[in-house]
Amino acid sequence: MSSSRPSWTFFVDKDDVIRYFGGSCGFYPHSKNDLGMNLFSIHMPKSVSKVKAIVDDLRSGRKDKHAFWFEVRGRFVYIQYLAVRNKAGEYLGVLEVLQDITDLRALQGKKKEL
Repeated sequence: MSSSRPSWTFFVDKDDVIRYFGGSCGFYPHSKNDLGMNLFSIHMPKSVSKVKAIVDDLRSGRKDKHAFWFEVRGRFVYIQYLAVRNKAGEYLGVLEVLQDITDLRALQGKKKEL
């Protein structure tokens, strides 16, 4: 497993504003330029309703996590949306994590040593 595997992370606050971006990914156009933008404004129009449904589930407490995986441009991608809550359980926002796990799908056998 390579530490240079493309991935990125967003933190979106309770008002749906992107407050943190880290990482890079060659197959999605997201970047630090998205900071301060509304989460829904950076998604393609056809996916906005899906993203809103995900955030609504996390905000309401119906779910704490949504995960998706699919192929894009020859890579296998795993995306997680994770609710962030304070100790009292109040919704603070969502952490969106994208990982290119193509190399993980190819693993075989075992590796248990350094």
